[in-house]
Amino acid sequence: MLCEKELIVLYHLRKDSRKSYSKISSETKIPISTIHDIVKRLKSKGILYRNTSLINFDKMGFNVRIFLFLKSDNKYNLLDFLSNHKNLNSIKKISHGFDFLVEMVFRSLCDYINFKESIFDFNITKIREHHLIENIKLEDALFN
Repeated sequence: MLCEKELIVLYHLRKDSRKSYSKISSETKIPISTIHDIVKRLKSKGILYRNTSLINFDKMGFNVRIFLFLKSDNKYNLLDFLSNHKNLNSIKKISHGFDFLVEMVFRSLCDYINFKESIFDFNITKIREHHLIENIKLEDALFN
């Protein structure tokens, strides 16, 4: 279980991963050295594993966002292919009749169709696709 100070630091980093420790310190009255120790401890426990930014793919010209539920008889080769694909945003191992949940971003529907045709080389036995229409809320668990 995390202590209150750890939760406060996580809250600030989730809201802005680039926020400096000194700014977090001035806003929370937690000493910078304590914040540094908390972040180091959270990283060593694997709770905090990467500082990142959320991207607005639409503004970058990636207007087609797809979630694919995939099952394959060739899942290890499929995983390798997907993991190295330039349009992959995330991939997750899942249950209930599927192997992976894949989020892909494409500039056009044509690009997506070409990609979709290529994955059938990996013996896809089951596929469900969902188009992302709109992000309503992102990355806010535990702190809303």
